[in-house]
Amino acid sequence: MSTPRLLLACVALLWLSCASASPHDDQATDRAFDALLSMPQAQPPDNQWDVEAPQGFRGDNEDDLIEWLAQQRDEGADLDAYRHYGTLLQHAVRSRMPKVVRWLLAQGVDPALQLEGGGDDALDLAVQSGQWPMVKALLDTPSFRRQPPQQLIARYLPYAPDALPEMVRHGFAMPAGDTARCLLQDALARGRFELALQLPASRPLANSGETATTQPPWCSSRPLVPGRSIAQDFAKLPASLLEKLDAKLAEPLLPYLLPTLKTARDVQALFALPLRQSSINPQRLAAWATQIDPDGTRMPFAVREALARRLPSGMLASMMSDGQVLNTWLSQAAQTSADDFARALDQVPAAALAAHPAIAARAIYGMPGDAREWALLLARPELKLGGADVPRLLFAVPSQLWPQLFAHGYRVDGPHAGPSPWGSPDEAIQWLRSANAQSIRQHWPLLALQDPSLVDRSIQGLLYPCLSEDRLSDIRALLQLGARVQARPFPTPRAGCTQPEVYSRLLALGVITRPAADAPARFVYEPMPCRFDANDNWLKTLTTRSVGRDNYDDTAVTSIQPLDYPGEDSCALLVAGGMGTQEVFIDNGSFFDGPQPPQMPCGDPSPRLEQVWQLRDGHLQTSDVTAQTDGLVPLRDRTDGRRYYLAHAFSGGGRCSAWGRTLLLTWSTRPPYRLLEVDPTSPAAIALRTQCGDKCFDTPGYGGEPDAPAPGRLPPDAPRHTQAFIDHFFVSQRTDWIQASLALDKARLHELEAAGAPAYWVLAGIDAVTRSKLPQAERRRRTAWIFRDRTRLRDAIANADYGQTRDTVFGLGSWLPREDWHPLLDALIQVTNPDDPNDSLLQRLADDAQAQGKLRLACRLLHARSKPCTTTPAP
Repeated sequence: MSTPRLLLACVALLWLSCASASPHDDQATDRAFDALLSMPQAQPPDNQWDVEAPQGFRGDNEDDLIEWLAQQRDEGADLDAYRHYGTLLQHAVRSRMPKVVRWLLAQGVDPALQLEGGGDDALDLAVQSGQWPMVKALLDTPSFRRQPPQQLIARYLPYAPDALPEMVRHGFAMPAGDTARCLLQDALARGRFELALQLPASRPLANSGETATTQPPWCSSRPLVPGRSIAQDFAKLPASLLEKLDAKLAEPLLPYLLPTLKTARDVQALFALPLRQSSINPQRLAAWATQIDPDGTRMPFAVREALARRLPSGMLASMMSDGQVLNTWLSQAAQTSADDFARALDQVPAAALAAHPAIAARAIYGMPGDAREWALLLARPELKLGGADVPRLLFAVPSQLWPQLFAHGYRVDGPHAGPSPWGSPDEAIQWLRSANAQSIRQHWPLLALQDPSLVDRSIQGLLYPCLSEDRLSDIRALLQLGARVQARPFPTPRAGCTQPEVYSRLLALGVITRPAADAPARFVYEPMPCRFDANDNWLKTLTTRSVGRDNYDDTAVTSIQPLDYPGEDSCALLVAGGMGTQEVFIDNGSFFDGPQPPQMPCGDPSPRLEQVWQLRDGHLQTSDVTAQTDGLVPLRDRTDGRRYYLAHAFSGGGRCSAWGRTLLLTWSTRPPYRLLEVDPTSPAAIALRTQCGDKCFDTPGYGGEPDAPAPGRLPPDAPRHTQAFIDHFFVSQRTDWIQASLALDKARLHELEAAGAPAYWVLAGIDAVTRSKLPQAERRRRTAWIFRDRTRLRDAIANADYGQTRDTVFGLGSWLPREDWHPLLDALIQVTNPDDPNDSLLQRLADDAQAQGKLRLACRLLHARSKPCTTTPAP
């Protein structure tokens, strides 16, 4: 046959092969899984799979199930598909169906596939459940025959470490070389000393970071830390086993036994054994007694104490001069019992306690049973608690011990370390707000002696907008105790949430006065007079910089607001990033336990970071803002002309919202100027609440109200989402970029992109090309230019809302030829969520396209996800 004819024949055969190959049928696949999971042995112990036996399946044994699976295979079922977190083979292994397992393996399914999300494969499951005939069948498959025996034992022995003889008998190799050393190290670290004795290696991989010459994959994927998961107690270990293992190892066994110790008697028994103790010197012994355990477990203090008794005389006492040692020694004892803490404290010399009083206080801060522990600590006369590094202790120390606390120099108005955990710098007022009238009467004399200013400010500190009968009792108690009244206007019940009868009693007591009806408002809304200079430097800064702060990862800028800065005509910017606390969907279902009711807890808060940004000579200067807000309302105090900002506290939204409160901010009085929160008990804050209660200046557009106006109606100085801010202020740059895209002015486009043109403008450029009257060939050239930068294209889609992406894709679907789509489809695939195929961007776009009758576009999008298109588009 001639070469052309031979080529044509091959092409024809290839076409026939492709034409005859039918895609997998999802419905047949579903029927296969439903049949298997409906079997009684497939049900989890405490649950059941939410499936029904498919119509036509009446099987009650493995033979019937195999017949049904064969039928579904012939109808297009994908035998390697995933449902309910696993494959058919994995579910069959879990359900102990050996016949089904052998049949599936005969069909060529892949036994090396892992559970959905990664983890166990079929051999893992069989080894863990001790199904050794299944293990043998799986080892006979090509997937596992191709793997070196040493790699197999290293990979699968950790799932059944006590079954080494059984594994070797069924086809696994005895570990050797670096694999054996790795497994020996892990066996020692886990306290599996019987297994360690069976292994051929005598020198474990060192904890010091030694690298094996041929590093086993399993060994490099897990930390080798002694005591990581000790499964044995020392008292249950036979002495003969320990002596044999110590003799076998190339290094002493004793350090590996420390995490098994539970009592002082264990320590005595350990050191009585004839084990090598060459690694036990005083420094090493002291480290074991006083350091925090590296694996996070807690060595009982009785064990630490017994180890410390073996130190040379005076060594432990001298080590206490190190603050870290002192903290570990006391805190570890405090976590067990007051008796342990008492013995630990007895070992601390007076000089160490005098040198580190704050460390000693922190060691028992918030510990259970801390009343006795505080009594023990405060009984030490050398303890001095008047330093600036001492934490706030009024709430930590039981009130009956306050006389001793103050006798050690503690002051409620002292320069305590760190911010207040209660939102106010005034510790005494915070305690009064949390106490009842009886406690106030009991402890007022001591508090007033400590801080005489409480006589004049305590009642005012209790006057919050929401006052209850209990708070009224507290105020009466303070009046009886001699607290003085400085009556000030208070919002009416309609302005706040105080009940009218409580409000009337406060008036009768002379604690508050009615606000004058005709008095002019002290605070007025005043827009920010500054002008924002929307230059290229600002544009590049806003598109390349993040909000950063010590102890936090940098956070993308999500909102921006112009802000007047003292002494400047140009606006600074208040930038914010972070989302607060959001509801998190947790799917509790699992491969082993079946479906579970999903949980919707509130996740860990993503910190809302806020900073003031200024550009000076092209350089960005930043300062942190401690408040977390939804936006600032600019106010002017007409009594002294000072600028204030009302801030609606950022809460995150939904049921996970944090407690929202209204904050008042102002600039510091001296440069460098910083935005600071005004003390809520200050005259200015009280006057603002008096003027308008809790509903202060709900100015549309500034945050804090649910129905914000449309973007076009926002005040110029209102906060905006980042993209809305850029599009509002950088109109000329955005227009230039779109016009340059339409003109295919490559030099100008390079210039604009270097100046900071944001990636999300890419979609606007594509839409402009789609709407243009250019010939198709010219539109293709411009689209190809926009598509050239795959990173910008991906970022544009990742940062766009779904509606914007859909409109752009649908617009292109009306004219862009199929061969030009590859960059866009690649970008859509990159930003899709592979772990949630039902919510992927491509799938949603395909569904919307099909619903609107755009069948060719729907098929194009489905094919990009390697999914069959079941709807034939019209020619």
